Amino acid sequence: MKRTIAMIVTALLLISLLVLAPSESVFAAVLPIPLEKDKMDNPDPAFYISDTEYKDPSLHITIEKGVFEDCNYVVARINIADPSQIRTRMTTNDGKQRLNLNWWRSHLNPILAINGDNYGDNFTELGRHIVRQGILKRHNISGRQKVFLDALIIDDKGDFHIIRNATETDFDMFEGTIINSFSFGPALIVDGEVIQDYDADYGKMYAAYKDARRLCIAQTGPLSYMVVTTEGPEDPGNKKSLYIDRFAYLVSTLGTVSNAYNLDGGSSATLMFHGEKINSVNAKTSRALADMIYFASAYVPEGVPVAD
Repeated sequence: MKRTIAMIVTALLLISLLVLAPSESVFAAVLPIPLEKDKMDNPDPAFYISDTEYKDPSLHITIEKGVFEDCNYVVARINIADPSQIRTRMTTNDGKQRLNLNWWRSHLNPILAINGDNYGDNFTELGRHIVRQGILKRHNISGRQKVFLDALIIDDKGDFHIIRNATETDFDMFEGTIINSFSFGPALIVDGEVIQDYDADYGKMYAAYKDARRLCIAQTGPLSYMVVTTEGPEDPGNKKSLYIDRFAYLVSTLGTVSNAYNLDGGSSATLMFHGEKINSVNAKTSRALADMIYFASAYVPEGVPVAD
C-alpha cells in the first residue's frame, strides 16, 4: 500500500514539474515572427524548388516573366501563413543611408524583397506619415503641404488599405492597427477599381507620364500578394516603357487585385529572390537603397527548440 502511494506521489510530482517548468517544443511549427526581429534564419535550401519558386509550410512564392505592350515585366506571387511574414527594414533609423544589395542580402536574409518608398528622402513639401514594423518614423502631415500623397497602410492582419490624397484626419480616423505605412504612390488599384486619372502635380512629381521602370506591391486575397516590376528605357532589349496608367492596367490583368500601390521606380526598382536581383538583370547600374519590403518564412523545422 505504501509503495503504491509513493508511486502515485512521484507521478504527481513529475506531472507538476512538466506543467510548471518552461518547456521547449521540438515539433515543426509555423509561428509569428517578432516585430523587432531583423535578420531572418536560413531556410532549408530544399524549399527553393527552382529558380522561380520557393515553398515551405508558411510561404509560397512563384516568379513569372512576360511582355505587355512591348514592355518586359516580372511578377512575383506570394502566399503567407501569418501577417508577420510581410516586413520592412531601413538601413538606419532615419533612413538616410543607402546601401548596396550585398548589405541587404547579409542583413536581411530574405526569401523575396523589394525596395520601399524612398523613405530617406526629405520631401519637405509633402505630407508623409510613415510607420515601420509598428513604430511611427515620420509624421509631417499638415494643411500647409502642397501635395497630399496616396498612402498605403498594411495592418496587423496583413490587409492593405489605400488612402488617396491622405490627410492627417485620414490617419487619425483609421480604426485598425498600422504595422507598416508608405507615402509614395500613386495608387494603382483601390478596392478593385483601376485608377486611370492622375493629378497633374502628382504625375509630374513621380514621372507618371515619362518612360521609366515601375514597381508595385498588391494584395490579391487574404495573406496573398503580388509584386510587379517593369523595365525602362535603360534596359537593353526592352522596346517600350509604361506610363503609370498603363502600368495600373497591366497589374489589373495579372489576377484579382483588391489594392495595388506604386513604389519607388527608376533605378531604384529592385526585386530580389534567393539573394539575387532578378529584374532588369541586363542593366549596367542599380541604385543603392535605404529601405526595403520583404517576405520571410515563419516555419520552424522539427528539432529546432522553440520556447512555448
